[in-house]
Amino acid sequence: MKNIFFNSSMPRSMSTLLQCILNQHPEIQATPTDPVLEYLYGARMNFTTTPEVKAIDKDLALKTWKGFCKGGLEGYASSYTDKPNLCIKTRGGTIHYRWFESFMP
Repeated sequence: MKNIFFNSSMPRSMSTLLQCILNQHPEIQATPTDPVLEYLYGARMNFTTTPEVKAIDKDLALKTWKGFCKGGLEGYASSYTDKPNLCIKTRGGTIHYRWFESFMP
């Protein structure tokens, strides 16, 4: 399992420079602005709007959805790099911190 962390900052705040510096470390892969949050947002949208989700037990639906998101994020990180640490650059990480915290590895 990889250590996954987010670089979530305002535009023009040197976040790209930080990613470049992190990429100099042999055990860290730092992404450019990354689409992984869009993938997770898609799963969240389906979770809140799909009739099939509403047809099963509410607690089970939430538990399995969080597992899906966690597995998706871990799979994304494993596919992205062989390095043990992945820093994902995104603008939405701080806005949805509590949401990510509920399923982050």
